[in-house]
Amino acid sequence: MALISASAGLKIERGARVPMQFGINGKPTWTAPRRLALLFAPSLAAGFGLLLAILAHQQAGVELSSQVMMMGSARVLMAFAFVVAHLLHLIFALKWLNRAK
Repeated sequence: MALISASAGLKIERGARVPMQFGINGKPTWTAPRRLALLFAPSLAAGFGLLLAILAHQQAGVELSSQVMMMGSARVLMAFAFVVAHLLHLIFALKWLNRAK
């Protein structure tokens, strides 16, 4: 996610406000400063990953339980979902920003 943000950051002008959410009509409903927009999803993903890791450690005993295995699977699926969502968000945001040029 950091590489995706860094790559997108090179294409977004400094001081630009990046669309964060799009309405049904395809127009942004709110925007955020460039740095916040690029760091929001990676920070959110790291926070949720840390939360799931803490929960898994609390559940872990001597043996590998099915709950711990499910927690590990949930972490992998969540990470994949965050990467895909972040990539799609930045693709749409870049299209919107380039449309104005």
